[in-house]
Order: sequence, then structure tokens, then C-alpha cells
Amino acid sequence: IVIKDANASPMMIYGGGCDSCQPSCGGGGGLQAGIGFYYIQPHFETNPAYTVSRQAQDGTLQIRQSDFDYDYEFAPIIWVGFSNCDGLGVRARYWWYDNSASTFLGNDGTLAIDSAAPLGLQSLSTTNGDVLLFASDLQIKVWDLEVTQAAKVWGWDLLLAGGLRYAHISQSYVHVELPTVGNTDVDAIS
Repeated sequence: IVIKDANASPMMIYGGGCDSCQPSCGGGGGLQAGIGFYYIQPHFETNPAYTVSRQAQDGTLQIRQSDFDYDYEFAPIIWVGFSNCDGLGVRARYWWYDNSASTFLGNDGTLAIDSAAPLGLQSLSTTNGDVLLFASDLQIKVWDLEVTQAAKVWGWDLLLAGGLRYAHISQSYVHVELPTVGNTDVDAIS
């Protein structure tokens, strides 16, 4: 649809292609870019930092698992794309997320504190005065490459996209046990 005003040049409201009266493609083509963010908090069914065992007065063994507690964190996202006058384009997008959680714990000598067991490695503290650090870091990096097609259907502006995604997720676990005064052995799992 081309609207003509006697005092102005033609203006394209809806159209599919480039033509001589609309060299700028009606704003539908060219380079586009954007930034934004996600606000994410990970949730795990189980994400153990350590377990604490204690002998109760009635002789039963009480065991409690403590999981890492991640807070909400911003995950920035950036994208850049290009489309031609017909609405066909390509877009690349990247977002990343980095969050960590940690906790310190002191052993009063009545507890048996077990670290988590990544790769089957585990550390046990039963000594009064031991100071224990448990830390975890979660990183997610996502790359998208898409082919896009803009279309108008029954008055709706649609953007169809399909492409490839590569996602890399990593999580670290660190446990350090600082022993009581006089003992120079430091236990660490990383």
C-alpha cells in the first residue's frame, strides 16, 4: 500500500520489497542491535554443600543435608542482526550468567561434617574448632545464531526465527577445612 500526499513524497505503509520510490525499505531492513537482561535464580532438586551428622540423646543418628542457596542475579544479553528489505535476516545473540554461593561453618566437636562428594572425593571433620568453607560457582554461556523472516499476517507483525544454539554450563565446588590450632594439615577439595 502506498499513500501519496500532494505535498509529500510517497510513503510506504505495507509492502514486501524495495522499489524505486522507497530506497530505505520502509524501515524494514538494515542493521539492528539490542541489549537486555534476565533476572535469574537457579533452583536444584538437590545441590549439596555438606551434611551434618549428630548423635541424639536417645542414641539415634540425625543427619541433615545443607544445599547451596543461590540468590537472584542479572544475566546480560546482547544481540545484533541484519535483515534485507524483504524481511529476511540473520541474528546473533549471546547471554551469560555467573552466580556463586558460599558458607562458613565451625565444628563444635559434637558434629560430623561431611563435604559433598564430587567425583567421589569427600572430606570429614569431627574435631572441635575446625573451620570449614563450602563454595560453589555456576556459569552459563549461551550463543544463538538464527535466520529470521519478518511477515505481516492479518494485521499482525510476526518475526519467525530458526537456528542453532550452543550452551555451556559449568559448576564448581570448593571445600576447605582449616584445622584447629597446632594442626597444620589443610583438607581441600576443588
